[in-house]
Amino acid sequence: MNGPDKTKPLYQVDDFLDMHQKIQKMKALALALESDAEGFPGIGKNVKRVLASIKMMEFNLCDLISFDLISPDLISPGKDKAHPKKR
Repeated sequence: MNGPDKTKPLYQVDDFLDMHQKIQKMKALALALESDAEGFPGIGKNVKRVLASIKMMEFNLCDLISFDLISPDLISPGKDKAHPKKR
């Protein structure tokens, strides 16, 4: 039978770092849009939904830490040498 290779991880640490960075970018954009759209209640409500979805994605990455699938030091901003914090 040909199934998934259980000796090789499905994701590399860099994959999680990239996902974390993209989630943070989406969050920043959503927050900027929220402040720009103060006069548009429909946009404000939808941004709140987007931010709730982004929070769920952040929790998903936290689950990886909870189950010891990835070290929290690897996705904490500023601690990763491969993706240093911008000044």
